[in-house]
Amino acid sequence: MLSLLRFWILLSACLSTGGWVLSAFGVLNRIGYLCVLGASLLLFSAYFVERPITVRFKRWRFRQTAPALYLLLAAAAILGGFLYLPVNVDGYSYRIPRVLHWLGAQQWHWIHSADIRLNVVATQFDWLSAPLLLFFKSERSIPLINAVSFLLLPGATFLALAGLGVRRRVAWWWMWILPAGFCYCMQAGSIANDMFAAIYTLSAIGFAVRTLRTHDPRDLWISLLSIALASGSKQTNLPLGLPWLIAAVPSLHLLPRRFLGTTLMLILALGGSVIPISLLNIWHGFPWQGFLPGTDFAPKNAFWGIVGNSFWIPFNELQPPIIPWAGKWNQIREQFLESDWGAPFRSFEVFAHLQRAASEQYSGIGCTVLVFLLVVWFVARGGAQGKIQISAPDRIKWIRWSIWLGLFVFMAKVGINQNPRYLAPYYPLLAASFLLGSQQRFLVKTKWWRRAAPTVILISVGLIMLSRQRPLFPVETLLKHLPAGSGGDSLMRKVVNSFNFANRLRSEITPLLKEIPADEKLLGYATRAGDKEPWFWKPLFSRRVLRISNNDPPESVNSAGFRYVVVDPSVLTPEWSSAQILELDSPRTKISSIEEWLRVYHAELVSSVSVHLKPDMPPARVCLARFKN
Repeated sequence: MLSLLRFWILLSACLSTGGWVLSAFGVLNRIGYLCVLGASLLLFSAYFVERPITVRFKRWRFRQTAPALYLLLAAAAILGGFLYLPVNVDGYSYRIPRVLHWLGAQQWHWIHSADIRLNVVATQFDWLSAPLLLFFKSERSIPLINAVSFLLLPGATFLALAGLGVRRRVAWWWMWILPAGFCYCMQAGSIANDMFAAIYTLSAIGFAVRTLRTHDPRDLWISLLSIALASGSKQTNLPLGLPWLIAAVPSLHLLPRRFLGTTLMLILALGGSVIPISLLNIWHGFPWQGFLPGTDFAPKNAFWGIVGNSFWIPFNELQPPIIPWAGKWNQIREQFLESDWGAPFRSFEVFAHLQRAASEQYSGIGCTVLVFLLVVWFVARGGAQGKIQISAPDRIKWIRWSIWLGLFVFMAKVGINQNPRYLAPYYPLLAASFLLGSQQRFLVKTKWWRRAAPTVILISVGLIMLSRQRPLFPVETLLKHLPAGSGGDSLMRKVVNSFNFANRLRSEITPLLKEIPADEKLLGYATRAGDKEPWFWKPLFSRRVLRISNNDPPESVNSAGFRYVVVDPSVLTPEWSSAQILELDSPRTKISSIEEWLRVYHAELVSSVSVHLKPDMPPARVCLARFKN
């Protein structure tokens, strides 16, 4: 498993650095990527010459309950990812579009768009997506990244837990339980980019601690690449740089022994880290992290950030997979925010807003894993008296404490409603503090443990089977026989809408796509924060799409060189409360309807369709127009 972890981390670093290098020469294409893969093979052969890749598949191991259930969970999650089109809003709004723009221009470039997320956010996941989109020409290939990460997650979890002082037998059990958390299994078949970063954070700490024992610079190289890739995946992973430094500093003297290899690894670490996109953000007039003050959803101050997140994150984590009281709770939170007591939390994106059910965009580790972890910790503390306690080295203690310090830094600086999933790279590292002590070794042998632990994984299997995004049962057949209900708030209507949403979105947008002439090589997309752009590139790379902001003057739009434009309703009114601050410049002309937009930009309506943007929202009108000139 460690060999596969090393291989994945090296490949990730090569693809990320290779993407920047190919962009610099304007050859971000198939030939360029074939050269990158060839160079990567040379690197792999040099790295593994003294330590060949060994994969030992032991069938007896998967006859044990926990590994067998995890294999079932992985199979269900990955199968759903390949059966269904992705429905992740962030992926369709800016992650897939930005990669399509780069590949269309054969280089990274600053994309003209009102949605600054296309340019300023971290790029690691996108550099892994680029060759998949280029060679397979479908977004269905992107879940492969998360599928590989999910299969490697148990090994990375064991490496980190054992390195942080957890008994190996205890770590073996939890390497199957922790990855069964909601944010991991629900993203295993998706295009979300939170779960896959956990591989990097766990490997960074795990291999750094391992180097203290092996004194092998190659372990330190992998640790260095891992922490760099973690920062390149999301800027919110940066607080974990401190525990990595504490673990890695005693081994830094090993690096000069392999000067050539260390130099190459430093170059790969630089290309895979957050540094390139941070420098480009500064070059284009933005802060290094991308978002200007007031548009980054940072809490009012550090104190209220910690207070707000200390409530919101555990509260969200303890919610069941289905939350029938979400509507009433959201009414209460709105009243609270309007009061003087709620004033400090108005700077958060949408403070303490509950969704109706668990989903890949809003779930953290989940109530089942968290409650089981707390119960085990409480029982172990109660039975710790009289047992032999073996203290960990001081350095390992400092690493564990610094992980918690990183969590507090995160809570002080990040006020996004989706913070629980942002913490996916943190959870296994934080869990190590609850699994210490010799009593844990005795607990895993008890009968109640042997029944409870598999149950936690089995619940996650059920969650994946019944997932609204990728259900693994004949949902269409069953829903045909369910009464939709007459009222808009009918429970059955909500069930039908939730499960039908992904297929309905595709069927609703298809008639509009058929109206676009097949020979059109350039298409305009008027939007502020739309999530339908990837559809307009199809067949992928048969045409290019250029975004039109609502502050673009009609003269520049009419001279851009395209005849047809798709007008998204978000160009008129923000789709959600946060979308309004995605555009940094005020519109030149206030336009209140699509008809007025067509008149101002000298276009005529060709066709229009009604598209549901969210399962519980009314449909919005999306139009195809043709410029008169």
